[in-house]
Amino acid sequence: MTSLVLDLQEMSQDTQTSVSKLVRKAHFISKKLNVDKLSSWLDKELSGYKNFADLPKYRFICTNLMDKNPYHGLVPLTIAHDEISSWFRSVPMYQSVVELEHLISRDGLLELPLHAEFLTVFINHGARNPCLTVDKSQIIGLLEGVRTAITQWSLDLEKQGILGEGLQFSEQEKTAATQTIHIAAIHGNVYQGIEKMSIFDQRNQKVNYQYNAAGNINFGAVQNRIELAAELEKLRMEISTAKSANVIDEETALDLDHKIGKAALQIKKPDAVKSNILEWLSGAKDVVKGVAAAGAISIGIQEAIQAAQKLF
Repeated sequence: MTSLVLDLQEMSQDTQTSVSKLVRKAHFISKKLNVDKLSSWLDKELSGYKNFADLPKYRFICTNLMDKNPYHGLVPLTIAHDEISSWFRSVPMYQSVVELEHLISRDGLLELPLHAEFLTVFINHGARNPCLTVDKSQIIGLLEGVRTAITQWSLDLEKQGILGEGLQFSEQEKTAATQTIHIAAIHGNVYQGIEKMSIFDQRNQKVNYQYNAAGNINFGAVQNRIELAAELEKLRMEISTAKSANVIDEETALDLDHKIGKAALQIKKPDAVKSNILEWLSGAKDVVKGVAAAGAISIGIQEAIQAAQKLF
């Protein structure tokens, strides 16, 4: 009689067996054994990840920010705002294993589109057709990591004497499977939470919101203090719009409004102090530091800082 676990081991060693088929088989076995944590992980691998918080660390890959030049093809895209650039160095992959397999079957370099908010920002900074590119080897490595984890789990089951006959496991096998420490070990290696890092989460972008949609905020055209203060008031209105679109939360919006408002008041004073203005604006920039959804607002604040430095 065949063994479910030994069959799984055989599949994991066969390079002709796709990772999606292997995950499906492992998911079936984990359900039979009532191993809930592993079943949950495998279910997400099969169906795709819905929430950012559920993504394992290995589901983040490095990308390159590029621009499609009509004469030279893809060329590296560099922007002066280092913080914004850093958000694109690592992006989450929500797709199911089947979708990932389909991605690596395509010819040529993989490209990921940018959401409208960042697309507009980069175009305003001189880009023609910005995008993110991904090396296929990273996705292949992601899939092979899943294969390795399943292989290790099957070997751990065998060590515990959990083999399964036909399509069934005994009650003793089920109890042993849920109590084995190796489940926790696998969970730690492939299903752990991500470390704190600057990550651009495309899923969390609010596509119904676009920074400066009216095109009326222009710190580059500022010629005097009055104009700078007026642009800051427009930026405060933009923050209110972003809050209404749930791009930033109320606490963040209030903090931003307070700091930018203080900077605007200082600018209007006859004896305005440059260091105070820059302190308030820098403080506002720190509020949205690392918040990818507010990236365009952060750029706006940086442009306000540059304008203030020129005028004072």
